[in-house]
Amino acid sequence: MNAGKILIVEDDTIIAMELMERLKDLGYDVAEIISSGIEAIKLVGSARPDLVLMDIRLSGEMDGVEAAEKIKEEFDIPVIFLTAYADEETLCRAKKCEPFGYMLKPFDTRMIHTNIEMALYRHKMEKKLKRNEQKYRSLFEGVPVGIFRTTPAGKVLDANTALIKILAYSDKASFLNINANSLYVNPEDRKNWQDIIDRDGVVNGVEMQMRRWDGEIVWMRINAQKIRDIEQGLVYYEGSLEDITERKN
Repeated sequence: MNAGKILIVEDDTIIAMELMERLKDLGYDVAEIISSGIEAIKLVGSARPDLVLMDIRLSGEMDGVEAAEKIKEEFDIPVIFLTAYADEETLCRAKKCEPFGYMLKPFDTRMIHTNIEMALYRHKMEKKLKRNEQKYRSLFEGVPVGIFRTTPAGKVLDANTALIKILAYSDKASFLNINANSLYVNPEDRKNWQDIIDRDGVVNGVEMQMRRWDGEIVWMRINAQKIRDIEQGLVYYEGSLEDITERKN
């Protein structure tokens, strides 16, 4: 038996019944068959299916694309669109809500099984990734030293609360608007540790002076490495900055 409770949203009764029988033959649990987008949203909230098979063209006030958008926003449940034909405008709208697949009518059993299994697996992996990101974010914000991400040109991509406080900025938004090069009392300091990273891959324990938002000069110790985001083709530095002013004084 395959795991997975599936909701069918299809306003053609014959197609819906045929699809239900095929799903049952494949071992899936069919939560219910409904014919409107508004009903789909209500039932998803109560039945909590693992997946929704949604006809793009539904009769009534709400089509399948609008219903899928609301289901994604409110419940984070994957949707596979069912369609025989859709105009270009509808297909463009459908793409924007990032469906987990498209199934063309008339349905083939192998196509049904493959689409559903891939959608369930992808959703499982995305949920796992979100959990890992949440754990990372908790660690990122929880450490007492400053953590940053910047591009080689100095654009600030991210910074934790500790770093923003160390450098006396009022909030994260204002800190992300600066160029990291402006923080260095000696502009050559940033270039120096970038050269070390280019040579060795990492930089550890380099000390330098930085200027806070209020103009006060503080001593900082940096540890950093170069990261390459293959998907976005972006290179950035990720590292930590520790306030060592007290020790230097």
